[in-house]
Amino acid sequence: MTSMSARWAMAALVALPLLAGCAPVVEGMGPPVASPEVSADTFLTRDGVRLPLHHWDADHPRAILVALHGMSDYSEAFEMPAPYWAEQGITTYAYDQRGFGAAPRPGIWAGQKALDDDLKDCVEAVRARHPGLPIFVLGESMGGAVVLTAMASKDPPDVDGAILVAPAVWSREDMPLSYRVLLWFTAHTMPWLELSGKGLHIWPSDNIAMLRKLSRDPLMQKQARADAIWGVVNLMDAAREAR
Repeated sequence: MTSMSARWAMAALVALPLLAGCAPVVEGMGPPVASPEVSADTFLTRDGVRLPLHHWDADHPRAILVALHGMSDYSEAFEMPAPYWAEQGITTYAYDQRGFGAAPRPGIWAGQKALDDDLKDCVEAVRARHPGLPIFVLGESMGGAVVLTAMASKDPPDVDGAILVAPAVWSREDMPLSYRVLLWFTAHTMPWLELSGKGLHIWPSDNIAMLRKLSRDPLMQKQARADAIWGVVNLMDAAREAR
């Protein structure tokens, strides 16, 4: 081995433990300790985590909707349409997914399986509360990706139908190589680095009142960790495959 090759080999041996120590953080789900249930303001998961819950009740419900919010958002994402749905006889349940809103460990990526299992368990708990009524799931953006992967799993949620609203399926297959390389490098060397869309000058909506409200909402995540972005891209890969 030449001296140059030896230096590269030594550098690799030194770098590998450092990279391992900076691996993306995935919270995952703990062992089952509880029966999933929904109450006035909480969704209790199978591993005993209490996720904040919002619900908008129809006076005489004809159907139930379990709605999943998108990346960096939380359950109040449905505060505008859900009252209208309630007037049409549709009761809506929405919970803060793990790592978002007022859920424990905000900003930490939970992993696809935990998000999928939470959806399945919430549907089961809601069905127990509303026996005999049809139940549908609605996923917006990242929530749509969760619906896709959960429905394609070996043990999908017991629902009567699924609704996708701009589902997140922008997978690595659609990304330039430079994006994929930069994402891998950042998530595996600086997983804690918080990134935002500041400076991009992109207006997500022309509803200025809504944008001002969201900008003041402390539960809206204005930034995301690099490893959380890595995690949602992994989810989008799986969602595209599940389409």
